Amino acid sequence: MLDIAMFRDQSDLIRADHDRRGIPHDAIDEIIRLDEEWRKAQ
Repeated sequence: MLDIAMFRDQSDLIRADHDRRGIPHDAIDEIIRLDEEWRKAQ
């Protein structure tokens, strides 16, 4: 499991790992978007 802070601070590493595995970035983008929405609502 990845910490949400890693998505905020090091999303480039997660994207690079997905690229190596041939996995699309859709889930990463969605997690970051939802986190931004949640943080704005707080």
